[in-house]
Amino acid sequence: MINSIAYSIPISILFNLIMCYIYRTFLIEIPLGIPNMFKSIIFYFIIHGIYGYLISFSASTQKCNKTNNFRSTYHGFRSGFIIALVYIIINYFDFLKDPFLEIFESNGDFYSDLFFLTLISILLTLTNIYDSSKYSCISSPTEIKKNLIPLTNYLSSEEDDINPNKDNIILKE
Repeated sequence: MINSIAYSIPISILFNLIMCYIYRTFLIEIPLGIPNMFKSIIFYFIIHGIYGYLISFSASTQKCNKTNNFRSTYHGFRSGFIIALVYIIINYFDFLKDPFLEIFESNGDFYSDLFFLTLISILLTLTNIYDSSKYSCISSPTEIKKNLIPLTNYLSSEEDDINPNKDNIILKE
């Protein structure tokens, strides 16, 4: 699980950098007849939904070779919704963009979107990895019982090998 967390942070940063660049350079120019704000919300919802699904799916597969499509879909939807909500908040409250506009002047919008979306995306990625590993890798009672039988046999044979002359101790209440 540590490996997936260590790799997920740089991947999340790179993913958001590429997606913000693609949106700013290509997708904003496509004439769809809807405002750019709605185009960006739809774009980020879909892209981060797919990204959240893939992170959740790969985390559970990597940890225990089990998959839970419902949990992965839930994580994808939640990631897309939260990222879209953060994008709305960033564009609604101008005081969040002001430091970036002062420092970067012409590209302040790009860097403010990139910063906040990447920050939230990293937190969502870590949450998705942890939740997916926790809830998808639950063993059923029959699996636990099946795995305990060889352990019980091994421990009982070890006990006999260590002290074959040892008397059994009886505990009284």
